Amino acid sequence: MHYQFTVGVKDLGKMAKERARTLRKALFYEFDHAAHDMLLDLRTRTGFVKKVDLGLLKAGWRAKKRAGGLSYEFTNVAPYHMYVEFGRKPGKWPPISKISAWCGRKLGDPTLGFVVARKIGTEGIAACPIITSEGSKKFARTRFAAAVDRAEKKNVEVAISFAKAA
Repeated sequence: MHYQFTVGVKDLGKMAKERARTLRKALFYEFDHAAHDMLLDLRTRTGFVKKVDLGLLKAGWRAKKRAGGLSYEFTNVAPYHMYVEFGRKPGKWPPISKISAWCGRKLGDPTLGFVVARKIGTEGIAACPIITSEGSKKFARTRFAAAVDRAEKKNVEVAISFAKAA
């Protein structure tokens, strides 16, 4: 005596839909974790690249899930993050009031604000890349590629358990 199991086209379609659904769920889960890891990495890199004043740059990193949920946009809400990331060319002076406040906190003398603003205006500011650095790009590539691998592995495990249950 032997048993025969036949899978029809309708059953294969159901299995394919179930597998696609579980893969999508696994990808959402893994991408959320990868985005969280990326935010932690950006905050850590920010602490290494720049000395912390008020902590706005370090705390300003945000991850926004884009339409579809499998794409993220990483931004910084600190008003000066672009100057840190890409630098500033010589020319226009920065706002003296903000530079004076910074000098008061960091140097202990707000009257140095004029001198520091003049120096920034004449020499510019060197870039200190954080999100555009090769380290961040490599971290993102490996973290999100690993997320896809883990999601596929979970999908195979689910598909195997689904096949055993059928």
